[in-house]
Amino acid sequence: MKDGGGKESVEAVEKDLADPDNIFDLGPKKLIKLTDFMYSVGMIKSKPTSWKEMFFPEVHDLKGD
Repeated sequence: MKDGGGKESVEAVEKDLADPDNIFDLGPKKLIKLTDFMYSVGMIKSKPTSWKEMFFPEVHDLKGD
């Protein structure tokens, strides 16, 4: 595997991974909050009503928001 060239130290990466505000899960988190913002600033023309509108049906059974 090739090094990505990042300048982060191992300690900084470990700190980010241990931060309880960073949630690692299979389902998307806070996506509607993001799309609401994108709509409000004109980045997208229509607001999705559910994260499932942006993902394949195979993952719709995951917990997301």
